[in-house]
Amino acid sequence: LTLVGVAAAAPVTDLAALLTQPAEDPLWGALLAYSVWSWSQLYGLKQADMVTPEAEPIVARAASDCLQTREQLTRVVADTAPLSRLPVTPSDRWRGAMVENTPQPWSSGVPVFLAQGARDPVIDPMLTRAFAQRLCFAGIPVRYVSMSRGDHFTAGVRAAGAAATWITERFA
Repeated sequence: LTLVGVAAAAPVTDLAALLTQPAEDPLWGALLAYSVWSWSQLYGLKQADMVTPEAEPIVARAASDCLQTREQLTRVVADTAPLSRLPVTPSDRWRGAMVENTPQPWSSGVPVFLAQGARDPVIDPMLTRAFAQRLCFAGIPVRYVSMSRGDHFTAGVRAAGAAATWITERFA
């Protein structure tokens, strides 16, 4: 397999900033719950070292929620809504895991296509722009598409045509 490019819409590029700053968007609680549950399983991290004891049953409930349909999205958002009012205080081990799992510039020179909605309430557009700048400073070719009317849920759809053209060019 030869990697010729990476394309992403509204990507998570700074996990610490995303997970430790509660967002107004109701999807933030689901992102937090899925991250806390999966990382506690994968890395053996204690949930109590990231979220309050009141949050742990919410995280467990969300872990059993699927996320494939609009109805399931509605359920997980409802299940995790109480997380938006609870503090997130990651331990050093959690912060280390966040840093290890945050994308960093790579040395292969593989180009990147990033699309971001300017009205994204889940992924702060400034985080995506900062990531694009770090890639550029590292010498990685970046095509950054900012959509003034795009949000988290429409970024992928609105950028699909440009992304498909960019991907086709990579293979050519």
